[in-house]
Amino acid sequence: RREGKERKKREKGRRERREEERRREGEKERREREEKGRKERKERREGVKEERREGKKERREGEKRRRGGRREGEKERREVRREEEGRGGGEKGRRRREGEEKERRREGEEKEEGRRRGGKEGRRREGEEEEEGEKEEGEKEEEEGEKERRKKERRRRERRGKEGEKEEEGRREGEKEGEGEGEKEERRQNPSLFKVSLIENV
Repeated sequence: RREGKERKKREKGRRERREEERRREGEKERREREEKGRKERKERREGVKEERREGKKERREGEKRRRGGRREGEKERREVRREEEGRGGGEKGRRRREGEEKERRREGEEKEEGRRRGGKEGRRREGEEEEEGEKEEGEKEEEEGEKERRKKERRRRERRGKEGEKEEEGRREGEKEGEGEGEKEERRQNPSLFKVSLIENV
């Protein structure tokens, strides 16, 4: 009987554990289902919002296009009306045409005057620049010529100095040689004089 009781107790414990596990699993599944449902609802809401946004955007674009079309049409109609009025023989059209013609003529004259003045000014400036350039070039050449002249002069002086030194040296050499020759000649002609002078010197 004791064994039977213990077995029942064990079975009861196992049964309770299984139920607990099933309950836990059920709870987990329920939570997952709820989470999934929340996500889906959120996505649907976002989708609806996006659709609304897109719809609004498209409506705005359409409205813009329609307004633009209306504006363009109105502009064209105004231009056509203006042209018809301008072409018409009415006083208003004639005055407008005359005013436009006068304005065009004045603009053309101003442009022509500007071109003429610009051309003259440009030519004058070019002439001045050329003259300035030539003057600078001339000054430069003159300066270079002066430098060259000074250099040549210096070289000439140096050369002249060297030649003078050489001449002076040659002259001294010549004098020495001349003295030697004269003494030799005199000694040859009057040997007695030299002997006496030698004795006197001694």
